[in-house]
Amino acid sequence: MNRGRGPCAIAVLLCLFLQSSLLACPICFQVEQSPTTDGLQAAVLVLIGVTTCVLAGWATFVVRMARRS
Repeated sequence: MNRGRGPCAIAVLLCLFLQSSLLACPICFQVEQSPTTDGLQAAVLVLIGVTTCVLAGWATFVVRMARRS
């Protein structure tokens, strides 16, 4: 029951004591605009879209199998 408390406590402490700039990636936080950063941001959006579609397909499959059983 207490297994999850250690990692959760560490995560909370990191969030409280680290500056937000240390947690952000350089693509999203204070980067000068250039064609390279525009391309990277577009790639991140495409990957998020693909991941969303795959997860939606998997959820649909699971729901259909649950209804058939």
